[in-house]
Amino acid sequence: MFMKLNVFKSMKTSVYYATLGLVLISIILSCGEFKNPDQIPAFVFIETPTKEVVAGQGSNAHDITEAYFYANNEFLGVYHLDDSFPVLSEGPTELTVFSGIRRNGISDAFGIYTFYAPYSQTLNLTPGQVDTIRPVARYTNSSKFLFIEDFETAHIFVHHLDGDESARMTISTSEVFEGDRSGLIEVDTDNNIVEVATEFAYSDLTPGNPVYLELNVKNECAVFLGFVAYDGVNLPNRFYKVQLNPNNEWRKIYLELTDEIGRFRNAIEFRFAILAIYDEGNPIENQRAFFDNIKLLYL
Repeated sequence: MFMKLNVFKSMKTSVYYATLGLVLISIILSCGEFKNPDQIPAFVFIETPTKEVVAGQGSNAHDITEAYFYANNEFLGVYHLDDSFPVLSEGPTELTVFSGIRRNGISDAFGIYTFYAPYSQTLNLTPGQVDTIRPVARYTNSSKFLFIEDFETAHIFVHHLDGDESARMTISTSEVFEGDRSGLIEVDTDNNIVEVATEFAYSDLTPGNPVYLELNVKNECAVFLGFVAYDGVNLPNRFYKVQLNPNNEWRKIYLELTDEIGRFRNAIEFRFAILAIYDEGNPIENQRAFFDNIKLLYL
């Protein structure tokens, strides 16, 4: 197992860094520059959105961190939630909010989440007065769910990529994000790697179309997220996009796989994979990683 650990430690992980942030910073800085400095703006306070789901869409947990605002179809800027912003408008004004998320668990890789529909509400604005908007996030009508795993019954991550039948994901009731159960992977110095994938290989993905993996995770070991591509001719091709360092709090991850799926244009099927590796820098001898609400969304 030590040799296998060295192989994975040398693995190059590819992380998508959004360049949109620099553009947005300049937009935000310019938001306060009004054409008419004597005009008094109205102010709108944006509350943290709630999320509504229907049957077949899984958990309503989210981590929306920014709001992209439009007033009467004019872009106003990007703002943090639970904050107010100025609007140079008076009377009935249609405000539209696009939900912003942090891609791939990276703090500065933020942007509009493709699979959340924009929220619109008309407010009767008065200069100098603060009004409140309460957005609701919903999945778009075009969103498709390849699978949803909430671990409340038997789970789908049963394919052993490492060839070790004893190294597996199990069900835990001791630590859950919501509901009664979560997925659990355990590693230690003797069994320092667990690599599992979905039971089924999926063929429904179209290269170039948006693909995201959503999940809640809490981990004491290093966790890698990615997929295995099969072209029916060559050996399966493993690809891990991000490494999640240990974190003792539950966090929501939006893993964007659009470009990476697109690179494997000859692939006919994909399994989605989780790799856990013992963290030698962590003094915990038996390291655990918990998972909940894993969803694969695509268009």
